[in-house]
Parts: sequence; structure tokens; C-alpha cells
Amino acid sequence: MLRLIGPDAAIKAAVKQLGGHAILPTMKSEVLYLALAMLVGYLVGIVTVTVSGIPFALGTSAGVIMAGVGVSYFRSRNPNFGGPVHEGARSFLQDFGLNAFVAVLSANVGPKVISALGGDTIMWLALRPR
Repeated sequence: MLRLIGPDAAIKAAVKQLGGHAILPTMKSEVLYLALAMLVGYLVGIVTVTVSGIPFALGTSAGVIMAGVGVSYFRSRNPNFGGPVHEGARSFLQDFGLNAFVAVLSANVGPKVISALGGDTIMWLALRPR
């Protein structure tokens, strides 16, 4: 993949000379692939597998973020995958998705960390030899 910047006519002429396919910037965004990937990630995340009586689950937030990584990988290999996506929309979805993932993870884990550090755990951490 080669990124060219310039007027659309110049890019089309350069692509014709190079024998490739132009992917021009657009204000359109195809979100169907993203929505389907999020749905699949969510469904994978809620599945629980029990091994030797111990339940294992990926979790919905991790399932959705892994689906996002998968879509990003396929799109990096084939830029036409998923249709056109405006760069601003892509940047927003990337930033919002990562922030939402961190917020949900913090909300789920934060109270457990605080309760784990209660009682004599703080004393153990403060007095342990270095």
C-alpha cells in the first residue's frame, strides 16, 4: 500500500501509471462491518467454557476489543475491507473504544483492588524488605 497526497485527479493518474487501485478519502463511513464485528465479539465474550469445574470467560469488553483488533488486522491487509471510513470517524471510534474499554475495566476491577488492599495487606506492602 502506498499513500499519496494530492488532488483526486493526480492520484487517479498516478494509480493508473502504477497499476493499482485508488482508495480516495470520502465523507461516507460504512459501519455495518464494525457493528457486526462488535456483535460477534460480544457474543464470543459472553461464552463461558468450564474446564475441570473452573469456568473461564473472555468477557464482553475483551471480546469486543479483540473483534476490533481482528477487523483492524483484516483492514490493514486489505484496505477495501469494510468499505470507506472517514479518517475522522475512524480516529474517533479508535479513541472512544479504547477509553470505554479502560473505563469499563476500571469500574469492574477498581472495587476489587481497593478491597484487596484493605486490612493487613497495606502493612505487608509497607513493611516488606527491599
